[in-house]
Amino acid sequence: MGSVSPSQTSLPPSLQHKVFQPNPTGTPLSPTPKTPTLFTPLSIRSLTLPHRTLLAPMGTYSSVNGHLTPWQYTHYSSLLSRGPTLTFLEATAVTPEGRTSPLDLGLYSDAHIEGLSKIIDFARKEGQKIGIQLGHSGWKGSMMPILPGRKMEAVRDEDGTILLDSMSPKEPLLSDIIH
Repeated sequence: MGSVSPSQTSLPPSLQHKVFQPNPTGTPLSPTPKTPTLFTPLSIRSLTLPHRTLLAPMGTYSSVNGHLTPWQYTHYSSLLSRGPTLTFLEATAVTPEGRTSPLDLGLYSDAHIEGLSKIIDFARKEGQKIGIQLGHSGWKGSMMPILPGRKMEAVRDEDGTILLDSMSPKEPLLSDIIH
C-alpha cells in the first residue's frame, strides 16, 4: 500500500492533531473475503461503522455531583483513541434521586453539559462515534456503591437522615415528565 500524507487528503482542522493513518483505528488495512465479520462495516439505518468493535457502558463510580471528572475524561479519551468504533458512556442518571450511587455520572443539570461536551468533542476529533446509556435506578436509587470493605447502605444527607424519597418508588406525575 502506498504512503498517503495528510496533505493529500482533506482532513478537517479538528483531526489534524492525530497521527495520520488512512483507515479508521481497528479496521484491516487490506480487507479480504476471509476478513472476520468483526472487522467488517456495519450499517444501522443512517449510521455506518467501519467495524463492529463496540465498548459497552460501564460504571466507573467516579463522578462528583454527577460531573465528569478528570479521571473519567482520561479513561474515556484513552479508550476513544484506541479503536472501538462506537463507545457508550456509563449509565448516566437523569435525576439525582435516580442515581445508582452518588458517584454516578449525571445529566440532570445544565451544569453537566460542559464536561460531557468535552468528551463528545474529543470523540468527534478522533472520528469515533459515541453514545450514552441514560438510566434511572428506580427504587434502588441513591445507594452507596459497594466497594471493598463496605456494605450497601442508603445515602444520607449532611445530618445523617436517610433520603427516603430516593428509597421508594413513586408514580411520576405528568408535570415530572413534561416541563
